[in-house]
Amino acid sequence: MSKVRFIAAAVLLAALPAIGNAASFNCAQARTPIENAICYNRTLDRLDTEMGRLYHEARYTIPGIKTQQRHWIEHRNRRCGANESCLIRLTRQRNDVLRRQIDSYRGGGYKYRPAKRPTVFFPQRGIVCDRKGKFCADSYGISIGFTKEYLGSKAAKRLRKNINRYNMDTKAYTLSNGIYCNSRRYRCYQNRYSGAPVNGYYTNRLFR
Repeated sequence: MSKVRFIAAAVLLAALPAIGNAASFNCAQARTPIENAICYNRTLDRLDTEMGRLYHEARYTIPGIKTQQRHWIEHRNRRCGANESCLIRLTRQRNDVLRRQIDSYRGGGYKYRPAKRPTVFFPQRGIVCDRKGKFCADSYGISIGFTKEYLGSKAAKRLRKNINRYNMDTKAYTLSNGIYCNSRRYRCYQNRYSGAPVNGYYTNRLFR
């Protein structure tokens, strides 16, 4: 999964005047500490997704929002660096401000809807979970224990039943987004077919 993040880290700020708004970056190519913090922390990931949607809404309705957002990014980077708790606090505050601005500008008619939770996610590095597939896996393969921890007892019981009933190969599996992971090879691929390219993002998150 190569989810495009909305908010750029300090290294991307130089591009803002040229494009007129905050630059985006791909989590598969995250390099700076701030980029990695946004990509790899589940709470930050959700908040950043919300901010991207709110800003997209605000840029067509709020005068001066581009300059305001650029100044906020500069302030956030100076204040927090890669400190995740600080980034979470300031991003929450920024989202609240954006919602209030949109609501005020539209005379109270704006209806906020939280961002949808991703189907496939990493609750922590080295563990991937699939809400649609109802399982979690680590570098050793599909895990009943992690499934119970992150998806609940019901999902874990169903997984155990399916493993026994179908003699599932827990070392190789396909996620609901099509990514294929093989714990024997310590690799994830774009799909399960022969010759498919390695997916670097999933491989690094799960096996490195």
